[in-house]
Amino acid sequence: MENNLIILSGKHEVILSQKELVAKVCQFKSVHLDLGTGDGKQVYRYAKNNPDTLYIGIDAVKANLVEISSKITKKPMKGGLNNVILVISAIEELPTELQNIANSLTIFLPWGSLLEGLVKPVASFLKNIVFVAKNSTSFEFVITYSELFESSEIQRRQLPDININYFNEMYRATLKELGLIIENIEVLDNEDIKLFESQWAKRLAYGRKRDFFRIQGHVKK
Repeated sequence: MENNLIILSGKHEVILSQKELVAKVCQFKSVHLDLGTGDGKQVYRYAKNNPDTLYIGIDAVKANLVEISSKITKKPMKGGLNNVILVISAIEELPTELQNIANSLTIFLPWGSLLEGLVKPVASFLKNIVFVAKNSTSFEFVITYSELFESSEIQRRQLPDININYFNEMYRATLKELGLIIENIEVLDNEDIKLFESQWAKRLAYGRKRDFFRIQGHVKK
């Protein structure tokens, strides 16, 4: 874990101190973390609809966040919001300031190392999720890939075949050992994903038919 909480304000990187973060958190009833937030559009929509919750979107790629960051920092009448923080960080190197901060967290449609860590599942990756969560924090993961469309990525990262049985058996047991208690697993379709705001979600939702797996539960510490 790292000690520097680097956030994006407009187009500029700023270090947010522990004191400043605590002061911000105290203004809201709850805190929601979105890990691998991508372009931040999903977090923006949630924040706009839920002003009593502080939303923290985390992504390692600064360029993904610049557009929505610039929008957030505008005046409220022009789309600005005060309940969003955009953190530049890999999930593998989360700032220590985020420990035990989340009342709820999401990982929507991860890719690359984020997908690999979540779906295999990799213990060190999952421990980072538990690290930012409080006891009883709710979580929601939405995962998809298919041998029909992503065979090269599956082979390169040695990803398992995913289906309901996979998530109900070894996957459920492994997460339980690490403090992530699965309560619900369901299959979504393209129509369900059309409700998501991110560009990546839209690309998948309006593409070829595929299965998406939603995994919901809570953290037990």
